[in-house]
Amino acid sequence: MPTAAFTTLGCKVNQYETQKILDSFESAGFSTVAFDQPADVYVINTCSVTSEAERKSRYTVRRAIRTNPEAKIVVTGCAVQMSINREEDFPDVHVAVSNPDKLETLDHFLRAYPELKPSGEPTTNADLQGRTRATLKVQDGCDVMCSYCSIPYTRPGMRSRPWQEVLEEAQSLAERGYKEAILTGVLIGAYGPESGSGGIGFEKLVQKLDEESGLERLRISSIEMHQVTEPIIDLAKTRMITCGFVIVSTSRSRT
Repeated sequence: MPTAAFTTLGCKVNQYETQKILDSFESAGFSTVAFDQPADVYVINTCSVTSEAERKSRYTVRRAIRTNPEAKIVVTGCAVQMSINREEDFPDVHVAVSNPDKLETLDHFLRAYPELKPSGEPTTNADLQGRTRATLKVQDGCDVMCSYCSIPYTRPGMRSRPWQEVLEEAQSLAERGYKEAILTGVLIGAYGPESGSGGIGFEKLVQKLDEESGLERLRISSIEMHQVTEPIIDLAKTRMITCGFVIVSTSRSRT
C-alpha cells in the first residue's frame, strides 16, 4: 500500500483543506504517515501571506526531498498560486495544484502518476485519537485590497458555502464524536447570501449551528472586530461560543 504524508503552512482554512485532501487519499487506498517519516508521496499545502511564509514553503519541499529523495512531491496552496500568477514554476516538485483545484489534488496526482494508484482496500481514519476539535470552513476568498496582504491574488472573490452544506458537515462531525468546531474562513464575517450562502448571514449561521449541529462548542476564528455584531455577542453570552481568542461564553450543559 503506497504511503502519503501531509503538512500545512499558514491559516486554519489551509488546515481544513489539508484534512479534506488527506481524507481523499485515504479513501483511495493510501496509508498516511507523519510528515517526518519516509513516504511515497508528500503533499504540502503552502502559504504566501508573507515572504517568510513563502520561504518556509520552499524549505518544506526540500525537507521532504531529504527524507525520501525518491518520493513524489505535490504542492498546493497560496505560495503555489502566487507562482502560477507569476507564470513561474514552483521548484523541485512533481505536481503543482492551483488553489481553485486544491480539493482535487488527488485527481491531479493520479493523472500524472497513474501507476501509483493503490490497488488495496480504501482506508478510513475512524479513530479520533483523542481529538475532539475540528475545523469547519464556511467561507473562502477576499476582495479587500489591503496593501500588506496577498490573499486577494491567491484566493480572489468572496464565496460562502451553502448553509445547509455547512450544517450537514457540522452534524457529521458531531456524529463522529467531535465536541467542538472552529468556524473559519478567509473573511469569515463576510459570509452571506450575496456570496452564495443560500439566504442567511453569518449571525444566523452561527445560531443554526448552535441549535442544530449537535456540537457542544463553537469557536469563531480570525473574525474582524467590526464584524463581531451584537447578535453574535448575545449568543456568546448564553451559549458555548468563543470569538477569536477571547472567551465570552458561559457554560451550558447539553444532553
